[in-house]
Amino acid sequence: MNRVPYKILIVEDSAEDRYALTRKLQSSSGQTFSITEARNGSEGMVQCLASPPDCILLDYQLPDLNGVEFIASLHAELDGKLPAIVMLTGLGNEKLAVEAMKAGAQDYLVKGLDQERIYQAINTAIESVSQRRTLEAQELQVQTLSQDREKLIQELEQRANELAQIDQRKDIFLATLAHELRNPLAPIRSAMDILKYEQAHNKRVTELRQVVERQVQHLTMLVNDRTDVARISSGKVVLKRKPIALADVIARSVEICSDLLACNHHTVELSQPAETVLLDADPVRIVQILVNILANACKYTLEPGTIRLEARVMQELVIFTITDPGIGMAESVLPTIFGIFTQIQPPEGHKQEGLGIGLSLAKQFAEMHGGTIVPDSKGPNQGSVFTVSLPVVIQSPSAATMAAAVTATSTSLQKAVTPRLVMVVDDNADAADLLEMLFLTAGFSVIKAYSGTEAIESALKFKPEIVVMDLGMPGMNGFEAIRQIRQQPNGSAITAVALTGWDKDATRTQTVEAGFDHHLVKPIDFEKLNQLLQPRG
Repeated sequence: MNRVPYKILIVEDSAEDRYALTRKLQSSSGQTFSITEARNGSEGMVQCLASPPDCILLDYQLPDLNGVEFIASLHAELDGKLPAIVMLTGLGNEKLAVEAMKAGAQDYLVKGLDQERIYQAINTAIESVSQRRTLEAQELQVQTLSQDREKLIQELEQRANELAQIDQRKDIFLATLAHELRNPLAPIRSAMDILKYEQAHNKRVTELRQVVERQVQHLTMLVNDRTDVARISSGKVVLKRKPIALADVIARSVEICSDLLACNHHTVELSQPAETVLLDADPVRIVQILVNILANACKYTLEPGTIRLEARVMQELVIFTITDPGIGMAESVLPTIFGIFTQIQPPEGHKQEGLGIGLSLAKQFAEMHGGTIVPDSKGPNQGSVFTVSLPVVIQSPSAATMAAAVTATSTSLQKAVTPRLVMVVDDNADAADLLEMLFLTAGFSVIKAYSGTEAIESALKFKPEIVVMDLGMPGMNGFEAIRQIRQQPNGSAITAVALTGWDKDATRTQTVEAGFDHHLVKPIDFEKLNQLLQPRG
């Protein structure tokens, strides 16, 4: 039997019945009740509202209203939060019992039962109400939690949308920044190329040109790396595999890093197979892997030293090992160095350099080739070793594949045998003027236009063989200008080259659809442009 001291209200119009119930409850063995009485329904209602009991022993037949009516009135007053109710009647009537239970009573007793049956009814009724209220509270709690969950989900979705918009705006900003940086880099690069050929005999000019060239190359690499990060994160980078000679990969990587190596007074020691080895890889990305690691080696080798680049072949694997005598890394740092924007802390007194992008890109490009990059170091000031393994070796290449992959390159400016007329179109006067000078140096005849409209008129008047056109011009852009030029007599025979600061796949697709033959991203390498325009055959 439950021994909690319950508060009991007896609503009974018969004084004898009230007395008998009270005596039975007070004589309970060990059970304590706090008992109050009411002579009719109105008194009972007042007491219930003033101090709600745990249980009501309610006579069915009251002088002012019956028990069912009492329950209905109490239900309305307490907004459905009824206490435990045991209905009492002098007659055993199943119909009344059903009516009472439907109204909200927990039990129905015939008067005159022994005290144990009354105790049991009270405890059962109170327990039933308690359980019901517990369930109601739990349901309310579940409902509240569900509402809180829905609210949290909505807040998270809203926050995710906000973050996505912020990320999109960031990518647009960085892409626009890259575009805007490439535009001024274009005339600077052209000016360097002119100085290379016009002032090659002047040592002082050569030294100054090399300084500018190194800085432009560094800035271009920073812009390209940041653009690649955005493109990889959005899944827009696709490898363009083709056969390429291992020796050419190494030569090109060292060539790109040559100014950085010279500036830091480092030397490179190379080791590679004597025989020709062909790789099935994206030439740009595989060179980028090696360049980013070599650049890191230069940056973190603080004193003049020797950086070793070794390439060896094991069946279908080409394994590059880049070893530097630099600041090294603690073992705890090794697993973290490929994280985006992660930088190794330099020794005290040396400034932090770079954006922490190069190694992350190198790892992702290696994995896109099905390969790996493994870093190693014996500790701080013990140098570092990076091992790049790529399953890209072509086994037993055919003669045709060999001929396609192994090509001779020239570092001298190839002049046109017969002057060809090229039209340079750019709203940036500096860029157009310097590109004109380069074409003149290479033996071309040149006309210029500073807008899309002017380009259309000049093309009709002078009939150029080649059009080299900027895309992002005010008024009429390069896309529309080349479309109209293609519609002119002999317009289909023109070789059209698009110049742009946008390095996006969508832009490349647009240039092809507009009618361009080639797409070059600023700042351009004029030697490559010149070779691109040389007659074939």
